[in-house]
Amino acid sequence: MNRFAPGAFDERGIVAIGYAAFAFALGLTAGTLIRRTVPAMATTLVAFVGARLAMTHGMRPHLMTPAHTTAGFGAASNLGFEASGPSGVTFVAGPPHIPNAWVYSDRIVDNAGRAATNLHAFLLKACPDIGAPPNSIPPGTRARSPANPATFQACIAKLSAKFHETVTYQPAGRYWTFQSYETAIFLLLALTLTGVSFWWIRRRVT
Repeated sequence: MNRFAPGAFDERGIVAIGYAAFAFALGLTAGTLIRRTVPAMATTLVAFVGARLAMTHGMRPHLMTPAHTTAGFGAASNLGFEASGPSGVTFVAGPPHIPNAWVYSDRIVDNAGRAATNLHAFLLKACPDIGAPPNSIPPGTRARSPANPATFQACIAKLSAKFHETVTYQPAGRYWTFQSYETAIFLLLALTLTGVSFWWIRRRVT
């Protein structure tokens, strides 16, 4: 499993320390302010889950500016052609394999870096045997390679001469930096909530 995946990132490394401290401080603050056990527990649970979801899907992708790279189709995953109804087939290419990287997005562009809006038209012209397959291929299904592998490779070579992939990602080497940033954020939240609790207690006492 990729170390950046939510199920793996949240359960390994040092972030659990920040989560635990935050959960404890959150429960302490909720109990101090609400002063009723069950409502305080419910508030703590909802706030904790909300904070984790906000971090995972909202903040974490923006903790560091992602890197960008380009790659030829030779490095792409799931390379092939997919039926697209009466118009024939379209060319598909998954992101290149970057070990343990967190891939945000990938797209096919031309040599000038523009989105490949004319890819299908180019495919029909450069690879007519592939671009216009028999109507027996159901739309939305992956078309297999031509019977002659040389036809497939020749088409890929023509596409590679004009198009390539651009990838936005976080390199594997930033894993511990992300772990440190997220741990620090939750520890800071825990300290803030603890301070609020002590302030509220002193306020009520005085």
